[in-house]
Amino acid sequence: MSSIRRRTLMAGAGSLAAAAATRRADAQSQNGPIRIGFVSIMSGAQMVWAGGLKIGAEIARDRINNSGGINGRPIELIFRDDRASANDAVAAVRELAGDGVNLMMGTPFTASALAVIPIVPTLNSVYIMSGSANLALTHELFNRNTFSIGENDYISRRLQGRLLAERYPDVTRWGAIFPDVAAGHSGWQFFALGLKEAHEKAGRKIELVDPVLVRLGAPELRTPIARLMAEPIEGLFNVMFGADAISFYQQGVTLGLFKKLKVNSEMATGPDIGRTLKGNTPDNTWSHVHWYYKGYPGNPIAEELAREYTARTKEEFASPYSFSGHNSVLAMAAALRKAGSTETPAVINALEGLEWDNAKGRGLMRREDHQALNRVNFIKLGAANNADGWEVKDFAEYNAADGANPPTPGVAFKI
Repeated sequence: MSSIRRRTLMAGAGSLAAAAATRRADAQSQNGPIRIGFVSIMSGAQMVWAGGLKIGAEIARDRINNSGGINGRPIELIFRDDRASANDAVAAVRELAGDGVNLMMGTPFTASALAVIPIVPTLNSVYIMSGSANLALTHELFNRNTFSIGENDYISRRLQGRLLAERYPDVTRWGAIFPDVAAGHSGWQFFALGLKEAHEKAGRKIELVDPVLVRLGAPELRTPIARLMAEPIEGLFNVMFGADAISFYQQGVTLGLFKKLKVNSEMATGPDIGRTLKGNTPDNTWSHVHWYYKGYPGNPIAEELAREYTARTKEEFASPYSFSGHNSVLAMAAALRKAGSTETPAVINALEGLEWDNAKGRGLMRREDHQALNRVNFIKLGAANNADGWEVKDFAEYNAADGANPPTPGVAFKI
């Protein structure tokens, strides 16, 4: 092949590559749909709880599109499965950016979120973290391109401790059980802080027993449960996750742990406790949930989300995680309307300090550290004489701002 022929082919290939790059860069600037990437767990064991995120996002998309879209343009959600894998999450984000999608959200699994955050600015994208509650998102890993839509662990655990101190003032000896991972230790630390603050304010002293640590994914929990039963505790805080949490409840019921306790408080298993244990659901079990579908009567957004969730899944109890996906889309849509543009700098500016309506009322995206402040929800579960064998017996909410940590973007959080 002659050198002229080689130069012609190389020039042609370069032109094609440049044209492809231009098409990707201009993809969001056309008059077609506004494309938003949604990266989440859509297969595997963790799909049990993460599935609600996708359904909530779809309901919000349809709500917006049925009302005329964003400035006349419909929203298109482009779903990618990260399989609860940090590597897969990073690959999905890079793929979306390569296809010209600069607006993204999702990534509920903390390890995936922590892996994604650093690369978002390099891709000139905007990312709303829809589920992870890790404080690093808005502190040491903070960057202007990422936003945290849900309450962080400090907010939810601190307020949970306050709730239990207010509802059970006579329970002053507390224990804990959790996997020996960072989220377990920090969850207990923040819960204990809320307990102490509320009890000290009322002039009461409390005793905190050393926590029982377990291995993440350990199927056999009888020994650690026996240790809890040997302690003189009246209240228990557990930071068990997913399948581990269900195993803990099943084995704890069999061994009589919950009959010993006056109150059990846990992270976020919520309705899955009742669905699994039914008539054996421990009474006085308080769970933090991202949203309680019956908690906001008269809020048309909440009522629509609950109604649509049931219509699409045939499940009466709307997944608390559906709120996280739904709220992410609503916040992005509100920012796009405010910005009047899909360009990354304009959307970032619009998200900072944004206020928008959602299924818990009015949300605020804190300007300083991109931490969203909404209402924080807790439900009390117990056995019931009905077809399900369990029910939600009480509901409590707090304003996230009342328990929020001070913004320190770029600096690791310390109590």
